[in-house]
Amino acid sequence: MNDLKKRVLTGAVALPIGIAIIYLGGIPFIIGILLLSIACTYEYLHLFSHIGIKTQKTMAIISNSILILVFSFNLWVYGLQFAALAMLSAMILLDMAIMIKALFRNEPNPLSTFPAVISSQLYITFAFICLIVLRLIHTTQLDFVNANYAFLNDQNAFHFVLAIFVSIWTNDTAAYFGGSTFGKHPLFPAVSPKKTWEGAITGFVFGLAAFLIIAKIYFDYSIIHLIILGVIINTITQIGDLFESKLKRHSGQKDSSNLLPGHGGFLDRFDGVLFVMPAALLYILIMFFVSTQYL
Repeated sequence: MNDLKKRVLTGAVALPIGIAIIYLGGIPFIIGILLLSIACTYEYLHLFSHIGIKTQKTMAIISNSILILVFSFNLWVYGLQFAALAMLSAMILLDMAIMIKALFRNEPNPLSTFPAVISSQLYITFAFICLIVLRLIHTTQLDFVNANYAFLNDQNAFHFVLAIFVSIWTNDTAAYFGGSTFGKHPLFPAVSPKKTWEGAITGFVFGLAAFLIIAKIYFDYSIIHLIILGVIINTITQIGDLFESKLKRHSGQKDSSNLLPGHGGFLDRFDGVLFVMPAALLYILIMFFVSTQYL
């Protein structure tokens, strides 16, 4: 079976599962995010092992999982502000434990592993936490959930997150086929020799169109805001893809893993998502602040 057939078959299985998890919200959504975080954290830190850096994978996976669970539980019980404070406190304690453990490692440079663990939190864990928050935003009233997860079933939040994912997936797929068909001019050969300007532009156009179509159907935002958000999503997702390509190139790996036939690893599929979610949340927060303070 060639790579294209594997890619299509894997997508046909994974896509409905992903949409169902986003739709269901609640506990299934949190569990899905937790499993994705574990897979991406493992793959990310595994890349470091190929350049001679031994990372505390088990400690990192446990600590990053605890951060997501602490945030989710406190969001459920106490609300967003307390959840953020609890997560920050947990992060400090967990990172101190990782540093202490590193001191007793019988290696020439035991603390060299610590930056990799910290960067996995910034790159992966916080991005997925931003996704959790986005799933809790009422996209027509820009309200936050204060005390419970009932709002996870709100269809506006579901459609908003789905619109972002569909835009990213469309961008990625269109870039793949656009580059394969029309690609002539390298986009960033030092990072990813196969990526082309033609593929990037094709992905951007189709990804933006997909976002605007879904967003205009379900949301009462002005077209200007939708276009700005669509441009942000479809620009940053490609930057995220290039960043992960740089990681793989530096570590000498073609894919982050082989867990997804035809697609590589989970980090390969969610590299754009990890960059987009914090940016999308920031834009929504800015719009929320502007609308409540000045409009």
